[in-house]
Amino acid sequence: MEFQFNNDIIFTDRLKLRPLTVQDSDDMFEYTSLEDSTKYLGWNPHTELQQTVNFIKEVELKYGTVQSEFSWGIELVSEKKLIGVVKMFDINYSTKRCEVSYILNPKFQGNGYINEAVSAAIDFAFHTMGFFRVQARCSNDNKASERVMQKSNMLYEGLLKKYWFIKGVHKDVVLYAITR
Repeated sequence: MEFQFNNDIIFTDRLKLRPLTVQDSDDMFEYTSLEDSTKYLGWNPHTELQQTVNFIKEVELKYGTVQSEFSWGIELVSEKKLIGVVKMFDINYSTKRCEVSYILNPKFQGNGYINEAVSAAIDFAFHTMGFFRVQARCSNDNKASERVMQKSNMLYEGLLKKYWFIKGVHKDVVLYAITR
């Protein structure tokens, strides 16, 4: 798969990874308001559109600053629709490593979009940022997210016992990584 980088935008075969804007609020609220989308995450479903707007405004404030994270909206080019987000965070410029996370609207799961987006973010980390390591984590019971890591050629590195406290429950977390 070929990726093209243009400023803050990454193009893949079917997707455009680009900065989020408040105009994405309706598309994002479509999935951030679902229990299915957030059951493995540390935050609850959005109950009001304004929560989504506020989240996007927080992300927008970080654009153009020293990059401690990159958040890209995943736009399905054929529909000009935001279908998810991929984020590169916990960036350490001295050790040249980072972590990726992702979320996808359940209506668009099962089509390989999230694998395409995550692979593009990893490619960006290695070839544009010059990083040597990209890692990802998920709750041990989030098998769909673990499959994304595996399909992105990440290797299992271990189980972090009771690492996260999510919605009142201590969760084991799996750690995957890929190195350049």
